[in-house]
Amino acid sequence: MLALAINSAILAFLLTLVAFRSQLVREWVKARRLDHVKGKTRYLDAELELNFLDRMIKPTWRKISAQLAKTNKPRRQTKRAPQAAQSELEKRLRLAGLRISAQEFFMLRILSAFGFLLAGFLGAGLITRETDIQFLIILVGMTAGLVSPTFILRSMVNSRQEKIENQLPTVMDILSVSIEAGLGFDAAILKVIERYDGPLIDELSLLYREIQMGKPRREAMNGLVERSSVPELQTFATAVIQSDQYGTPIKNVLRNQAIQLRLARRQQAQEKGMKAPVRMVVPMVLFIFPVVFIVLLGPTVISLIEQFG
Repeated sequence: MLALAINSAILAFLLTLVAFRSQLVREWVKARRLDHVKGKTRYLDAELELNFLDRMIKPTWRKISAQLAKTNKPRRQTKRAPQAAQSELEKRLRLAGLRISAQEFFMLRILSAFGFLLAGFLGAGLITRETDIQFLIILVGMTAGLVSPTFILRSMVNSRQEKIENQLPTVMDILSVSIEAGLGFDAAILKVIERYDGPLIDELSLLYREIQMGKPRREAMNGLVERSSVPELQTFATAVIQSDQYGTPIKNVLRNQAIQLRLARRQQAQEKGMKAPVRMVVPMVLFIFPVVFIVLLGPTVISLIEQFG
């Protein structure tokens, strides 16, 4: 029965492609002619040099996301949903280091739900024959597919911001030493980019490219603040902006920032060390103490049972 349903779905999909083949070809030819009229010439050799992902998957993905955004726009307007949710999602995507839009993330959620739904459908047919349990497994799979991208995104945001926070004191020391050695701020950032790698280095690379392209340093630093939620990095950006605005020596600012970051990092390590004994109580009570009691009292209990049994 399961194989019949899968084969029927595949057959319906193929028949749909055959039925609308002429319309798809016409739309493709029309798009090519419009690109030619607009001056967007496409050379076959340059196109064939791209891999399958850049040539087929990514353009198709962008077209589907754009079409989905167009179809969802009137519904959002009728429901008068605020744009704050989409802005917050795009901000979290930037914090996670993902260069995709909110519509593309929504498409990822749909594909994840479809994949989990298909896996739940196949697993339900293999595990049990009861209809209620099969429906429950399929429902759980679809729910997991919808929820898992959000949890993965949250985990990526927390992990990336933690890496930035851990890497910031070292970067501040290198910047301070480089500026004290006579380098400018941009040259010091370039020196850090050449020596290290990581999420913070990626953000500094983007900052350096924006400054080299002619963007004012204040706007570039504000963009760095928007792409991160680490308070120390925001303080660093604010200090650099104020130093550039009021003409104060930036090396003193960086030295003080590095000292404060080292002190805060040491205090955080001490705080985690003080919390460790309290967190060890629960696993000791649940896992260690029962084993110790069994080892110490087990022979006594066995001997008592043998004597009074």
